[in-house]
Amino acid sequence: MQLNLSADPSVWDNVESVTFQSTRKGNRTTTLNGVQRTTLSKKELAASGGVYSALDLVFLIPAVSLPAGWLPKPADVITDSLNTAFTVLEADGQVRDGTAFQTWKLICRDPIIAYDLQDLINIERAALSADDTGAVVKTFPPAGGQTLYQNLACRVQVVNESVGDQRLIHAVEGSYAVHVSKQLSVNVAEDRIKWAPQGGPVTYYLDLIAYHDAQMIDQLPILEARLRP
Repeated sequence: MQLNLSADPSVWDNVESVTFQSTRKGNRTTTLNGVQRTTLSKKELAASGGVYSALDLVFLIPAVSLPAGWLPKPADVITDSLNTAFTVLEADGQVRDGTAFQTWKLICRDPIIAYDLQDLINIERAALSADDTGAVVKTFPPAGGQTLYQNLACRVQVVNESVGDQRLIHAVEGSYAVHVSKQLSVNVAEDRIKWAPQGGPVTYYLDLIAYHDAQMIDQLPILEARLRP
């Protein structure tokens, strides 16, 4: 007789508590206890044909730990106690009977490590007001507005860059593709990017041009941005 341990995660070794974010449930989050972290076997790595790497890992979640109706799926996010966010690449359940899963096996990836995201940005949203002439005035932090995402891991990639003249002052201008570590909710008309390359003393403010969600689970969302002189 096979023991059903799904209702008793305390018998598992080295368990932890994590935050689970379900994209199926409108990006709602819940805390899961009794979750076990493990690695992919050499057999699983070989069978993936290079899709998965030794940097990927597995979270095992007893089905009874999930709120009613919450089913894990690719693109969900698991965040551990160190605030490391792992994207779910594959969600598989071990069937206990004809109607339920005993354990969910989630193959996950830390995009910051996997995609070498060494840049940090803030995404700021302006507060809108009108001046005496009725023209729209944008006020960004710290004077107004709000910071939507702070210290967001990303990779800022130069598309093209040149030196332009603005009122006889030479200044850098260019277009950038910003690969971010997670899906975002942004407004191109009201938001901007604050970026200090390599954490240095020079800060740039990039205008948002477009936002593209990842088309595949192993891709990253991309922000198109423009630096104006």
